[in-house]
Amino acid sequence: MFSLFSLFKSFGGYSKMNSTNDKEEVQKTTYINHLVDKFYEFMGESYIEYRKVSVTETPVTETPVTEATEATVTPAAPVETAPTAPTTIKYKTFVDYFLYKLYYNYGIKRHMVHENIALLYYSKTLKGYKASAEITILCRHMLLDINNLRIISLGIPKSIKIDAFCDLYNIDKNDEKTNFEKQNDDKSSLKYEIYEFIQGTMITYNPSLKVYNFTELPISNPVDNNDNSDLFGNDLQKSELLEQNIEIQFNKQFMYSTRKIVGTGSYNGSRTFLEMFEENNTNNNVKLNDIPEDLLKDKVLVFNIDHPENQVLFNNSSHLNTLCAVFQFKSEELSKSQYQEIINITNLANLTDEDNEKIRNGFKQLALNMVTQIKLQTFNKSLVDLGINIKLDLPKLISEIKIDLPDISGMPSAIDAPYVSNIKNINTFSINELEKQLLTKSREYQGYIIYGTNGERTKIINPNFKEIMNLKGNKPINIEPKNTKNLFYLYWRLIKEKNIEKFISEFDKPNANTDCNYKKLFYWFYTLVHNFAMYLFKIYHYTFVKKTLIKQNIPYALKPLCGDLHKTYLENKTPITQTIVEQYLFDQPVTKIFWRLFEQNQ
Repeated sequence: MFSLFSLFKSFGGYSKMNSTNDKEEVQKTTYINHLVDKFYEFMGESYIEYRKVSVTETPVTETPVTEATEATVTPAAPVETAPTAPTTIKYKTFVDYFLYKLYYNYGIKRHMVHENIALLYYSKTLKGYKASAEITILCRHMLLDINNLRIISLGIPKSIKIDAFCDLYNIDKNDEKTNFEKQNDDKSSLKYEIYEFIQGTMITYNPSLKVYNFTELPISNPVDNNDNSDLFGNDLQKSELLEQNIEIQFNKQFMYSTRKIVGTGSYNGSRTFLEMFEENNTNNNVKLNDIPEDLLKDKVLVFNIDHPENQVLFNNSSHLNTLCAVFQFKSEELSKSQYQEIINITNLANLTDEDNEKIRNGFKQLALNMVTQIKLQTFNKSLVDLGINIKLDLPKLISEIKIDLPDISGMPSAIDAPYVSNIKNINTFSINELEKQLLTKSREYQGYIIYGTNGERTKIINPNFKEIMNLKGNKPINIEPKNTKNLFYLYWRLIKEKNIEKFISEFDKPNANTDCNYKKLFYWFYTLVHNFAMYLFKIYHYTFVKKTLIKQNIPYALKPLCGDLHKTYLENKTPITQTIVEQYLFDQPVTKIFWRLFEQNQ
């Protein structure tokens, strides 16, 4: 399998020229432009594949076709190795086919949050997921307008591995001199910048998306189900009420998004990310509504929410929304025009190789300037120039590192020497030295975020933080009834890893409420499993040993379990005991047990 980064280097980096707006002004292409180009290149090839079949069936239009005119499409071989695809699958529109291709080739899920808007995000659990593929990296969070195939919102792309980053920039991890690149004037410039890695959650702010809010009210009209015809008063009052309902339900949904949810969700169920975001803004006197709409037209601001109720691991929140990225998108008018040109090509009766090349060029034009990344300092300056007094917190750039070294002056050996603090320029450290420095940090310090000069993002995580994070997992662990599923899944994993005692020692605080701690919670979970094992053993024993219970009367949830136990007995002729039953249960997948303990009677 070819690496994106080795292939990139062989062509000398991002060689294509791009521009900052819809006019073709020449500037160096950034990493985000490279990713977008690859996304639309794949879209173009998928479009040609789809049309090769559909154009022989019926004249092509961009409106949904009937069952009689469905195209039967055989997915072409993916760019990289993927699971075996079905022989033929029917798709009514190209969009259906393209979204399937993203899912199949790159593990990218779609959620239709509006009839014309697809929310795209990768899922690491899907077979097609490819961590290092450009399209996967881009689709960490994306909103795509399927009417004109225009990107209308975007999150920060996925980070790349540190080794791939060093390979891309020709950095020797053991040599700090390779962190610099010589310029034409014999001066050197650093190939990257290092920022503090803060915990939190991504949220996007995109006021332009209010235009997509609503086409049809998705609730039944109460008048239809009520004999009181004056329930809403006159038609004017009814209209005003419906408009208010639309405003409440949809305006904020599209203006704000987390990675997988439009309208934002919540981490531990107590408050939404939007509520945390707005509270942070209020506390810091940040009024985003003061920014003129014209300045935010076709732009998205990507923030990181650091809030006390959104702590991934440690309660050391700064109560800030940090602006991490600003993206501008191609105008809707130009996107429609360029997409229509592609459609006009495919309305021909028979597509030639020359037509296919025109289609590819059409998607290249659609990709051109589709996304432009605006420097954070530039955006901040534009606010200042307009006299807008808004202090947006930006990522904290790290220029120095404090290290403790032994002061051996006048000492017989370094062992006896006291330690003194020294401040060193971060540019004097090699990548490996930076990684070693993190070993001296407390486990609450998450690590470093590194941005290359073209915009690639990588990270170095503090091993001490990573160890405790792996123990905790990526789900909320707050002890409350609505979080029972996450807590039981945690318990089950810790049992299999033999890490129960370690977890309790780390997360049960000495002065915490003794009536509600992980030790008692986990003992309760064990009691549930133990009692269920006793019940299962009795049913098995009465059915297969004493034979006082006929098999047809075995409770539904226990039938497959009894079958497994009896199969084990027939294979080794060892009598089934309660201990064997309990061990059998603990060997099962957590989903199989959780359903039987908590959900089967709901």
